[in-house]
Amino acid sequence: MAIGNTPDRREEYSDTPKGRAYMRFIVEKLKPFIDKEYRTQPERQHAAVMGSSMGGLISFLLVWNYPQTFSQAACLSPAFVFRDVNAVSLVEASSGTNKHIRIYIDNGGVGLDTQLQQGCDLMLQALQANGFKMGDNLEWYSDPGAEHSERAWSKRVWRPLLFMYGIK
Repeated sequence: MAIGNTPDRREEYSDTPKGRAYMRFIVEKLKPFIDKEYRTQPERQHAAVMGSSMGGLISFLLVWNYPQTFSQAACLSPAFVFRDVNAVSLVEASSGTNKHIRIYIDNGGVGLDTQLQQGCDLMLQALQANGFKMGDNLEWYSDPGAEHSERAWSKRVWRPLLFMYGIK
């Protein structure tokens, strides 16, 4: 299921008061509604979030801040470090407690994705320093020819889906 966004998505998809309210809405209202109205497996081990760009950032923030609700996140071309955003600092400030979550990150190599690359690199380093292991609870994919667009993400969306729900 996809959630629409608003013109305020930069604030709503960041670690801001609006972003924290948005995450609470998803966890406290939207997910319970979906689990009540549709045939789902509501347990956290079956619950994942995925997004691209700022949606990749809020997906990370959801799994990081609500590991009791979500067990996995896929972050495609995420804006981990961009302008006034720095989600890497959350991981660096973490106590190292295992959250029992899995994270998929990918990025292209054209246009805006070249600016987002440093944030991906820093996040991968911070997660690994926090005990995440590549190929286990952390996955990284780089597509050097891909741009920052829905078209590029649609061509590689199978990768995070296999990471999250494929045969392990």
